Amino acid sequence: MLSIADFASTSGVPGLGTDFLVAAVNLIDNQSLTVWFTRPVSNGATATNYTISGPSTLSVALAQYQTNTKAVNLYFSAPLVAGQWTISFSHNLVSNDPDALYLPTNTQVVFDLVDLSPQGTLGTNLVEGPVSKFIPKEFRNKTVWSAIVAAIETGDDLVATQARLAFDQYFMSSASGEYLNKRAGDKGVDRPENLGISDNVFRGLAISLVNNKLTNDAFLSILETMYGSDAIRGCVESAVPGPFEIFDQADLDILFDGQYVFHFVANWVDYQNPLQAQPEEVVAALNFALDKQGINAYAIVTNTNTIKIYSNTKGVRSSVTITGGTLQPYLQFDTPIYGLYSSTDDILQQQWTITNPIPGTVRLTPNMAVYWFPIFYLRVGDYVTIIGSNFPTGLRGSWPITNIVTSWNSTYSNVVGYVDIQCNYVVT
Repeated sequence: MLSIADFASTSGVPGLGTDFLVAAVNLIDNQSLTVWFTRPVSNGATATNYTISGPSTLSVALAQYQTNTKAVNLYFSAPLVAGQWTISFSHNLVSNDPDALYLPTNTQVVFDLVDLSPQGTLGTNLVEGPVSKFIPKEFRNKTVWSAIVAAIETGDDLVATQARLAFDQYFMSSASGEYLNKRAGDKGVDRPENLGISDNVFRGLAISLVNNKLTNDAFLSILETMYGSDAIRGCVESAVPGPFEIFDQADLDILFDGQYVFHFVANWVDYQNPLQAQPEEVVAALNFALDKQGINAYAIVTNTNTIKIYSNTKGVRSSVTITGGTLQPYLQFDTPIYGLYSSTDDILQQQWTITNPIPGTVRLTPNMAVYWFPIFYLRVGDYVTIIGSNFPTGLRGSWPITNIVTSWNSTYSNVVGYVDIQCNYVVT
């Protein structure tokens, strides 16, 4: 079985607002793979736009564009083999969007294929263990001796495991079943009948009651047992399920409990395919960053493949507030204003005039009034996320809104006005 061990592109790592580039490569099987672009491709199904070179001679027999995606499946004339491969792309490839951007000249991706098939046979070498280390080395790799010692060690492991499991039943923190009921009963806590409470839930309930003596924290733990974490902890949930698009250095700003600031920065290498990042990958990256920054919070993947971020604080002091971030258009922990009151096309087709009314402030003025344009529904304290490649690099990011001016035009058919954001970008 082949697997991609390393990947690099001559275009570098795609970031937010990037142009039309190759983003990732995934194997389908030993004779085909998927190429991911940062934008949809209008002529991706033309096989002559791709060539491949490597340890053996191959050609692209078929290119298949995945409709409504940014992916192209490439099928080769013969199976791939382990080694380093290079895919070259034609400059004629063009993005299927209003910008109609061409792929940079001489774009190439290089990736290493490794063979993960099992090697050798089982039982030829004796793994060092508690018994085998006492066997002379000249006997250790003999088949008969290996089998005898392995059997002894397996039996020894079973005895040790049974002893450990029996020892665990003496403590409420590790007991299970009837033993858990007895340990909790010794402390005056009986398992409620006919509620179907699992061992893990009952164990947590009993420990909370015993340790906290029915303090406020214990009551909150009981509420959590009965109604779940959402009843006592602040949380936010992504409005869309995974997979997600994750761009390098995209960020997310969160305020926990009204006082703890968390700044998350996405790293391209944390995801197998950043344009199809799995919820589990995003949660792992978030939890690692939360732990590293010492934030008392955690993230989980829900049954519907969305992401939930919780504060670990219980009660009325617990809160989670999204304060900005360029990951927001993709994770959508807050519902975008344009998603409620206008179509995405209104935003994409809009032209803007950018000025500096005062230092440290950027004014965004739409050049044409659009019916029900979203700025009419904005409020000071909301934030604007700018990621389009048509905007200057220094203006791309997430910025708080400091001032909004809106009014109806003379026929009362369109909303006109402007939005001021807190940003140090200087218009030249």
